[in-house]
Amino acid sequence: MCRMPTAKVVLENVFGMLGIVFWSFQLLPQVIANYQVKTTEGLSASMFLLWTLASLGFGSYSLVQSLSIPIILQPHFFGLLSTTCFLQCLYYRHKPFWSRRKTILVSFLVLALSAGIEVGVYYATLVSVHGA
Repeated sequence: MCRMPTAKVVLENVFGMLGIVFWSFQLLPQVIANYQVKTTEGLSASMFLLWTLASLGFGSYSLVQSLSIPIILQPHFFGLLSTTCFLQCLYYRHKPFWSRRKTILVSFLVLALSAGIEVGVYYATLVSVHGA
């Protein structure tokens, strides 16, 4: 027999999804502001690096646990924006040594490495749970 969800369950899901959407894009205004003013003065590059690394763990966990699509996407969007802020810190603070070309190259390398880590964690978990 199929039960209708209660108002509490519906509200939990609606507000949970709204929270996930806002959490995912909370760094977007910072990325835009950094670009407009061409500086990251006062921002901590190490904080953005740690957020980038943390998003790898959360992203891997969400994939391994087969959570809902918004919960899987959230750490990935957040990680992308954290990485963007981190690279903006490097670019705007270390010119001319840190060129636009170097920033773009490092961006692709970081994204590829991140994807590789998540794929590796996902399949390593599958093998450890289900055997070789």
